[in-house]
Amino acid sequence: MSNSIPYVIRNRLRVTGAPQEPDDAVRLGDMTAALAAAPVFAGYADTIEGNGSDIEFTVTHNLGSDAVMVQVYDADKCLTSCPVEVLSGSSIKLHITPAIESGKKYLVAVVKVPFALSPITPPQDPQTPGEPLLEPPDAQPIWVAPLSVARYGLVGVSVGDYALFAGGVISTFSTGPDTTVDTVDAYDSNLTHTLPTALSAARSGFAGASVGDFALFASGYIPDDWQNPRETPAADVEVYDINLSRHVAAGLSVPRRYLTGATIGGYALFVGGDLTNRAWDDRDSLLGTDIVDAYDVNLTRSTPDALSTKRHGPASVTVGNFVLFASGYERYFVGDESFPQGRHKYLKQEQ
Repeated sequence: MSNSIPYVIRNRLRVTGAPQEPDDAVRLGDMTAALAAAPVFAGYADTIEGNGSDIEFTVTHNLGSDAVMVQVYDADKCLTSCPVEVLSGSSIKLHITPAIESGKKYLVAVVKVPFALSPITPPQDPQTPGEPLLEPPDAQPIWVAPLSVARYGLVGVSVGDYALFAGGVISTFSTGPDTTVDTVDAYDSNLTHTLPTALSAARSGFAGASVGDFALFASGYIPDDWQNPRETPAADVEVYDINLSRHVAAGLSVPRRYLTGATIGGYALFVGGDLTNRAWDDRDSLLGTDIVDAYDVNLTRSTPDALSTKRHGPASVTVGNFVLFASGYERYFVGDESFPQGRHKYLKQEQ
């Protein structure tokens, strides 16, 4: 840590009403007392320097409070986000992924909140005047180790005692094309973080579902190359068992991306999606599909009845003996944009 900069920020007092001339401050009276009463924000700023491997940085601010606001600016002076852990009233810990490149410096600003929040009186139940509503049990936040790679477009599925987060895209907007990854992060029931075997290929735009002792990740798209980047739909289905061993199941009946996954009874369903193979800058072709692929507890694939409507990017949810698939695009063409469909289709458990 170097070049620490203590600082103080005072709230500005704003006078509402019609615009005032500069000398109106005299007519408004002496504001010294009002400004003195405005809360003072005590703060601290420092820099952290990366070495290409460390992802945790402890910042000692000595502000005497665990009620603080934190902002982090990267080497390009852009505001960035990262998990912040309050260690005590004098220090915090930043978790920054991916690791800061060696020699690059980030600026960290810590501001003390100058007031304490008062307990809020619970609202009264109109059915029982004068009696407070039952409050939920106290819940303390638990710090969980961050993902091995910060990314978006990943898919989460649970299997056995594990929660899995697979695939996704690393945003490199400021430096070049985004990077699709094959990474899989796992958290057990004690929230211990591990890294199972990676997917067989980097992918995004795919779907996940669990059935029996297996978590399935299906389809999506795999970038061809950076010279001629295209989103090529995939058909393969990768499987992780309760021991986090990776297997391969029979592929989907049709390669596609932006489908959805759901579990009903003893089946994992993969529904809808987009059939097109398009370049990233080619926005004139999105074509939904009504295809449904089902996998049972033995990973045997079957093809139930198709949806009543072709759907690109639908949503899914299971309730009772039904799984519902809602909305999504039927098609998308330049000059002929179709609005998301509002209909839904019910699939009974027997299917």
